Amino acid sequence: MLSFLKLVGLFVLYNIFTATIFQSIFDENDLSDLPKDKYERFVHILYFTSSITTTVGFVDIYPISDKARIIVSFYMMVSFVMFLYIFSHFVR
Repeated sequence: MLSFLKLVGLFVLYNIFTATIFQSIFDENDLSDLPKDKYERFVHILYFTSSITTTVGFVDIYPISDKARIIVSFYMMVSFVMFLYIFSHFVR
């Protein structure tokens, strides 16, 4: 049970860390429907990173610019590897 909580904590920290980076990189010209308020923007980007990491991928927030598409594509690949790593702990 403790290892499961560690993995959940790792997942949460990973998404918060990535959302913080994305907030400093992206503006309203990079992702769709981003609010101007910093707090609301962070919540939207955290939602966006969580939906990518969990491979759900809702389409209400999506990359618009080429810069955002490249960064998000790289993030999807890294998230997929992390997802496989987490599942490998359950298979053992």
